[in-house]
Amino acid sequence: MSGWIKIYKQFKDWEWYSKSEMVHLFIHCLLKANFKDGSFQGIEVEKGSFITSLKHLSDETNISIQTIRTCLKKLQLTKEIEVKSTNKLTKITICKYESYQVEEAQANKQVTNKQQTTNKQLTTIEEEKEYKEEKEESTHALCLWIKNDLKNVSKLTKQLTNKEAERLLDKFDRFAVKEILEAMDNHKELIKKNISVNSTIQNWIRRRQENNPNYGVKKESKSLTIEEQILKNYKA
Repeated sequence: MSGWIKIYKQFKDWEWYSKSEMVHLFIHCLLKANFKDGSFQGIEVEKGSFITSLKHLSDETNISIQTIRTCLKKLQLTKEIEVKSTNKLTKITICKYESYQVEEAQANKQVTNKQQTTNKQLTTIEEEKEYKEEKEESTHALCLWIKNDLKNVSKLTKQLTNKEAERLLDKFDRFAVKEILEAMDNHKELIKKNISVNSTIQNWIRRRQENNPNYGVKKESKSLTIEEQILKNYKA
């Protein structure tokens, strides 16, 4: 399938952006959608729509059917897509599809005109900041605990940065983060299947939240700073 889709950098501010399955499934839908009107087995498939099934989506994305069903409901709720289903088939339509579409001729012209500039500016200011942060010594108490006490977690390629540690403890209950990290450290296949400490922690917490929505919900008192809370929990 030829053609282009365009995604603005503001996409990272999307309300579902932190949910990896939601991002994966939505981008997959954008890539699957027809770029012009057509039909399938007598069903009209307009531009921005495509015919599929829950099983087919699951096979293509390696996301479970139950999770696919949940993600589709959420995408409908926030009006990203419209879904019409029969006993066998599901028709998905991307709302505001035109905002993700660009004509191929236009795209090729843009690529040609900006080729040299792009080659010179492969690293954006934001990426440079993140790169510098990753190179900085991790001094956060949570980072130090991983480095000194969690042998397997400390071997992952992309270690936790100071900023990521702060964000985790702003978002999740510190006891849940501690429990997840200890479980990760005892997981035999951790290093083979994971690269980033930060993304692995968040993915494991989300999996537990599927069975227990309250898992990881932040409960710590605001009377202590994040650094003080971590030191209190992990120093011993």
